[in-house]
Amino acid sequence: MLFLHLCRNLSVDVGARDISACHRLKRRGAGPPPIIVRFVSRKARSAVLRARNKLREQNRNRTDRNLIYINEHLTTTASELFAAARGLLKMKRIQQTWTFTGRVYVKALNGNIKLIGTKNDLDEF
Repeated sequence: MLFLHLCRNLSVDVGARDISACHRLKRRGAGPPPIIVRFVSRKARSAVLRARNKLREQNRNRTDRNLIYINEHLTTTASELFAAARGLLKMKRIQQTWTFTGRVYVKALNGNIKLIGTKNDLDEF
């Protein structure tokens, strides 16, 4: 299974027993179609999400255009909040933004980390 091979490359201890479902989605544009994975346990899911930072270095060293990303499948609300937070990042009004367990986090310029629950929480930035 392709996903398990990726997990081994990232040094994540995830096996077939940790995956409930794994399949490809419809192709979007050029490149291979995305893969969606449903985990049996939160522990396995969290381990994979923590290891996704290792992909940055691997993507830098790739010579082809098929970069690998691991992203959470967010609700519509969380996706909109994350998009708004990324907009603040582009405007350099925050230092960093990310998602974990379906929640949006922001690191302010002063280094404070804040959980974002509504668009009003972004107004202070």
